[in-house]
Amino acid sequence: MKQVFGKTWWGRRWLNSLEKIDFENRIQRGERYARNGSVQNIQVVNNLILARVQGSARQPYKVEIAVPVINKVQQKLLLERIHHNKLIIASFINREISPLLEEEAQSLKINIFPDSWMSLQMSCNCPDFAVPCKHIAALIYSISEMIARDP
Repeated sequence: MKQVFGKTWWGRRWLNSLEKIDFENRIQRGERYARNGSVQNIQVVNNLILARVQGSARQPYKVEIAVPVINKVQQKLLLERIHHNKLIIASFINREISPLLEEEAQSLKINIFPDSWMSLQMSCNCPDFAVPCKHIAALIYSISEMIARDP
């Protein structure tokens, strides 16, 4: 059975960052890499997502994605809103993200998901000139699956 990415609304919102770009089918090839297990050793460190993606070369490529940082003041404001909304907390307990969280964040002018692929700083040590390359796209797909399982 073919793996489907973006099974949850928040997984789809994460994948929206790949919309409206396609450099010679790199996005589709990235999806294939994610599906076949080429993405390895995903680590999330603060706002950085790091992984190795096995491509056609002998050694896997190093991929890094930096998501925008939510500053301390914004964090505090959003946490206060979450603290006062039992539906958002209940969703987290059930390993889900309530759409109310995104509404609260947007009311504070905070993006909890990338607006587009240009919201992300991305790099890969492969020889491809395109950003995102298929290795970066593979990591973005893999993250959508990861946050679908455990937001």
